[in-house]
Amino acid sequence: MNATQDQRLKSGEIIIWSCEDEELPELSFVLLPDLSILGEMTIGSDPHAKFMTTVEATISNSGVPVSDDFDVALVEDSRVIDIRTLPPLDSRGDTTVTFEWAAEDSGDHTIGIRIDPDYLVNERDECNNEVSTDVAVQEAATIKVPYDYPTIQWAVDNSTEYTIIYIGEGEYEGRVIITDRDHLKLLGSGEDIRIIVHGGPVGRARPNLIGIVGSSDIELDGFAAMVDSSSGGSQFPEGWRAINIQESEKITLTNLLLTHASWDDRCPLIRIEGSTDCLIADNFISGSRSPAGWAVRMATSGVLIASDNTTICRNMISNCQYTVKLQGDNNTVYANNLFFSEAGNSPENVFAIDAGHNNHWNSTIPRSYRYNNTTFVNYTGNYWDGWIAEDLDCDGIWDLPYNISDNASDYHPLRTPYAEEYALNIKSISLPNRIYTGQNNTIIAVVNQDSQRITDITINLTINSEVVKSREVKLIRASPDTFRFNWNPDKTGVYNISIGASIDDSIGSFTARRSLFVDVSEPPYNCSDNLTDALAFLRDKQTPGSGSIGGFSTTAWVMLAFSAGWEDSDIKTKYGRTSAGYLSGYPSIPYNDFVLATFEDCARTLLAISMLGDVDPTNFGNVNYLTMVKSYHDGVQFGDPTSVADDALGILALTACGDRSAAERIDKSRGYITS
Repeated sequence: MNATQDQRLKSGEIIIWSCEDEELPELSFVLLPDLSILGEMTIGSDPHAKFMTTVEATISNSGVPVSDDFDVALVEDSRVIDIRTLPPLDSRGDTTVTFEWAAEDSGDHTIGIRIDPDYLVNERDECNNEVSTDVAVQEAATIKVPYDYPTIQWAVDNSTEYTIIYIGEGEYEGRVIITDRDHLKLLGSGEDIRIIVHGGPVGRARPNLIGIVGSSDIELDGFAAMVDSSSGGSQFPEGWRAINIQESEKITLTNLLLTHASWDDRCPLIRIEGSTDCLIADNFISGSRSPAGWAVRMATSGVLIASDNTTICRNMISNCQYTVKLQGDNNTVYANNLFFSEAGNSPENVFAIDAGHNNHWNSTIPRSYRYNNTTFVNYTGNYWDGWIAEDLDCDGIWDLPYNISDNASDYHPLRTPYAEEYALNIKSISLPNRIYTGQNNTIIAVVNQDSQRITDITINLTINSEVVKSREVKLIRASPDTFRFNWNPDKTGVYNISIGASIDDSIGSFTARRSLFVDVSEPPYNCSDNLTDALAFLRDKQTPGSGSIGGFSTTAWVMLAFSAGWEDSDIKTKYGRTSAGYLSGYPSIPYNDFVLATFEDCARTLLAISMLGDVDPTNFGNVNYLTMVKSYHDGVQFGDPTSVADDALGILALTACGDRSAAERIDKSRGYITS
């Protein structure tokens, strides 16, 4: 019926307006939502390639209420690149949606926002659901270390806004301080890139390995940051903060390997103070504990947040007096793997601390995760190692909250580590080409694991099903380690040699194994007397007070001779001095740097120390021999292009180290020799 001016509606009646000469629309059409973008879409100022900027729009509804959640998409050059799910929207209501967008390339781009991209909401008008605009994206400046500048600090000091610093493989000794900088990225390609300091700082200062002050939009990604001891552990790195951020905003720390060798609880691994909107994600973070034999049990402090609106997610944090301590407000902590460390003499030896307000120890929106080969969508908390409850619905989330304090709890604690997939591998077993009875034969195994934490591994050497030697070691994610065993068979015949690596902890229990068969023979001739005499002659030439045998270079060659003669390559004097100790300490003596002046010096020493077994070739006497040797490769061959002897030495040295990142250099040098 037609309504009058004084028409009074009864319950259930609806008024529909139309022009006088138009037909009334169908009621089913009128009773629909009508979502649209209100006003203009806004884009952050000065967009640059690979730097985040905001894209924002207001969504309004001029129809009946939208009763379910609905999607809004960010569109770049006609491609949907991000989606936000918004809650139901009332009639005549509006809401703001914000995206973060970083163009991969500079140039002209078309950016748009599209409501209901899959047409799941039945609307009155589907033609007003999208808005777009053309955006000119500028190119970011780039700096490559060490090619453009030899140090990271020098690169930072010479950077401008919207600069990306690409850090090349190697070890960079010294601090990196970023002050009053905006829109800066420091990007590495993996854990073979190390920013490191050794030993304690000078004086009473508490310096930062990496410090960020008064800056915004800074990203650190893809490298290792390490506070380490020096001189074989004699200089304790007490006093260092690993990463310290003050009075800054939008600082991102991702894909970092962060370690601290001090168990001083006043030195946090990460400290963020007076800052906002920071992100700590996908990092491996490990402190240190005082030795088990000490009466005092202490540990490094973990992640200290005295700031607001920080997100901490998908990190592994272990070996700390506390994993996370919140002193700010509105922070979110979820999907982290947190491992408690017993350090009873530290003042705050608890899993986590929350002294702030309105902090969330689980995700604030449901997220997808996998448990028992099944995908679930739920709010996700953190994994608290060793804490158990009940999981009656078998969804991988404990049914009881983990209580952090009187006013803070993780309401969705994870039953198993987040995204944890163990991959324990015996990468290789190496043996002499011929194995003889009555002699020490060296068996070399390379083992690595890809879990998100430092893992306790048992390595066994098994001969014909009998475990003859065993070692307990700790392995860091994706860092292969080389293990050497000596085997002296007393009988000829065919033997089954097996290397087994096993994990047995609160998370999982399994073994990786690799085997091969070898034929053991009698020695074709008896050279033991001559060999014994030769080694005795070399041992007699060792200087008792230093461990040297004929100087720095000759000592390395002698160590190789002892290894080839099935003897311990670390020759010891009657005063306890060793050849390895001499090699480690001699280059650090003032004016002795000449002993590492050539490629042969570096490669010979690297090959010698690789015979020692569990020695780190990236920090032997505070020298990174592995990186030094690799730096002599010009992309085709090592050292002098007129000689192949140095290429052979380089191949031997890198192969002995078991460094997987050197495979390309080894292959190219081998091709150079055969060409």
